[in-house]
Amino acid sequence: MQYMLRLYMVKSNRLPSCRIGRSEWGGRVTSLVDSIECIVYRASKREDTYLFVARCDELKRVPQSLMQMLGRLDFVMNLTLRPERPLAQSDPLVVMHQLVTDGYYLQLPPQGPGRDDTIN
Repeated sequence: MQYMLRLYMVKSNRLPSCRIGRSEWGGRVTSLVDSIECIVYRASKREDTYLFVARCDELKRVPQSLMQMLGRLDFVMNLTLRPERPLAQSDPLVVMHQLVTDGYYLQLPPQGPGRDDTIN
């Protein structure tokens, strides 16, 4: 199996302040992000629900309504996200994309028979 070098290119002006690099490409600002330093929190109101935020932005970009639904956030760990470093339940590229575009990534519990995983 062949592996390709994956560069995570983001066409956005809403990048976290800790972006890796910026360059001009076709008149748009493009950033190459090969890793993102983040903080992982566990939600007190939702079992097995974790909130990932970029370390440099912390909770600044997380909507207040989401913060209220999650309740108290307990620190779990600092983590360096890289495309080649697997996560237990999420694709690291998806997490990195969400951190760049939305400022946070919400990891919900795995769905299974008999589980109600809706957020109230």
